[in-house]
Amino acid sequence: MYNSIISITLFAASTLAIVIPSPAFNLPTGWEYSGCYTDSTQRRELNSDFYFDMGSKAMNAETCIPFCESRGFAVAGTEYSGECFCGPKIPLQMGTTGCYMPCAGDAMQVCGGPDRLTIYTSITTNPGPAGWVSKGCYTDNVSVRALTALEQVPGGSEQLTVAACTSTCGALGYTLAGVEYAGECFCGNEVQGMNVPFQGGCGMTCKGNSSEFCGGPNRLNLYAVA
Repeated sequence: MYNSIISITLFAASTLAIVIPSPAFNLPTGWEYSGCYTDSTQRRELNSDFYFDMGSKAMNAETCIPFCESRGFAVAGTEYSGECFCGPKIPLQMGTTGCYMPCAGDAMQVCGGPDRLTIYTSITTNPGPAGWVSKGCYTDNVSVRALTALEQVPGGSEQLTVAACTSTCGALGYTLAGVEYAGECFCGNEVQGMNVPFQGGCGMTCKGNSSEFCGGPNRLNLYAVA
């Protein structure tokens, strides 16, 4: 009899399945899931705007994204089941694990975890304005710049867009243009030093257009005359 009870118990335990919530898929037009990222209560990765919604049990991507989008932000992140954070750029550090907590408003959807953000974005890499083509994300170095000429776009750094930078560089006779650190425009005719294509790091949005990337710290989105 004892053996039968043990067998039944083991069988029942083996049939239990741990349901891990998944990211949202029915997202607003232009938005996509970008991954799980690390966060800290001491230094928030998305600190432009936020709201907490634990009590009403309504938090999920479908409520967080419109909140951030209505305030002009291209990055939205859910955290710890009931928290929503907004910002203009993707966090620097991706967390491979830790996003496992179900949303307070949808138990089948993941809303980050302790010090983890489930990130959604509406940012794209501009394929290149007319006459230009994207060459991807490149490394840069303050000692040896990939493109040597730092130029001002009309309106200054606060108005930087990919189109503004390529137009400025083209008017000056350059064949390469690079946008970096959200507000910098570099021009040149060849990539200098040891700077090379790099997968990652171009996660900052342009100050003049939050829907497109403008490089990052020591990273630039490079464009060439088509």
